Amino acid sequence: QEAVARAWPGATFVAGPQRRGLRLQGSGLAALVAPDVVVVRSRQHAYRSGGDLRDSDTFATKGAQLVAVRVAEDLPPVEVVSTHLIAGGDLFPMPGADDAERHHRARMRQVEELVSFIEAEHDPACPLLVVGDFNVMAHDPDPRLPEPQARYRDLAERLAGVGLVDVWAAHGVGPGHTCTFHSAADLPPDPDEPDQVADDPDAHESSAPGERIDYLWLAAPPGLAIEVERPRRWAFSGRGATGGPAGSLSDHLALSVTLRITSPA
Repeated sequence: QEAVARAWPGATFVAGPQRRGLRLQGSGLAALVAPDVVVVRSRQHAYRSGGDLRDSDTFATKGAQLVAVRVAEDLPPVEVVSTHLIAGGDLFPMPGADDAERHHRARMRQVEELVSFIEAEHDPACPLLVVGDFNVMAHDPDPRLPEPQARYRDLAERLAGVGLVDVWAAHGVGPGHTCTFHSAADLPPDPDEPDQVADDPDAHESSAPGERIDYLWLAAPPGLAIEVERPRRWAFSGRGATGGPAGSLSDHLALSVTLRITSPA
């Protein structure tokens, strides 16, 4: 985080929930706000719920961070809430450690806290963008599910209660997978911007490489017109630092979206 902040001189860095007690790792959440944008307020919440000793996430401070920024004097602030839900497993190979249904129940308990946090802190007059790694596959091949979208629909219905809509589902091109890639060939560069990943409108979510677990959710308040540009995925391939097996900065892709907000005449 410090290295990223240093790379943007003049930007405002706002840290998310930090480690505390038995939570040996911080949330990893942070906001970096452009020098010409004013941070109006910030709030944070560390989730009380999560997994158990079978889950490495238990020792991380999972939570949510809200940062409200003013981008224009004649518009209400834009609120950005970031979060990272539990993945589950990946610690002790005990019975039930890799139970996907147990993991999903733990995530939904965190989503309940997220929704409560939003209801307490969100100003309904402000546009709200909720972003992050939700660890819920938009297309989950678990054979125990009645349909591959069952867990995604559970997540989407809970967030719809506070007016949130999946930006990629509404405006994206192709499946929009964001992680679990095995080859750089899975991430073809966009011909106009090599750091962006080319989106295939004909690809199907059940067969395209990777999976979609990172999301942008938008709630638009009444009285404002919001034009949502097509969201994009970024791999930043070819950079000096590599993380995931596909050779990018991280084992996940970055997501971006541009919002054009205007007040009614």
